[in-house]
Amino acid sequence: MSVRTRQFLLYSAMITVLALCLRLPWLYNALEYDELWSLQNYAPLSIGQILTDLGLPNNHPLNSLWLKIVAGWDSRVLLRFHSLLAGLGTV
Repeated sequence: MSVRTRQFLLYSAMITVLALCLRLPWLYNALEYDELWSLQNYAPLSIGQILTDLGLPNNHPLNSLWLKIVAGWDSRVLLRFHSLLAGLGTV
């Protein structure tokens, strides 16, 4: 592995760890209005309804599907885990 490749990987890892450190404190905050709205109005629906009901702009089908899957555990961290991974993936 070349020096430039090692430097690139090192800097990428450092930036990703920094992004994780900046995002982690927000993971434990109270749920926001749009999160609660999606949890109450879309998580109880069937999977077919979640994926096809686009009448309101707050239904993000993959987010609503994730909320349906993890809603029973009653954990803010689990409810936001996919957002954390997506945020780190964009870095």
